[in-house]
Amino acid sequence: MRANCCICGHFVENDADYSVPFGSVRDTEPPDEMFYCASCAEGQEEFWVKRGGLAPCDWIPSKWQRRVAERLGRVYAGPKGAAWGMFMAPDEIPEDWGIMG
Repeated sequence: MRANCCICGHFVENDADYSVPFGSVRDTEPPDEMFYCASCAEGQEEFWVKRGGLAPCDWIPSKWQRRVAERLGRVYAGPKGAAWGMFMAPDEIPEDWGIMG
């Protein structure tokens, strides 16, 4: 499968970085993946690290989003039993949430 980078439009291969955004209650199918070429993934990582935060969290975060979180000391946490989470500072995690994989 070949896809286009969602930022620059260049073709990317199967091993490209990707994320899956959250859909809405009106969606009958999950949203399509958003693919990132290596250059755009690196650019996004550096942009968000310099900004000191992450873009809105995706349902399935990309590798570059996870690297940003790691560099900023954030962990992926969410409500216990939920299939989604978000990147947060460890001291900001609510009591009824837990750190996720």
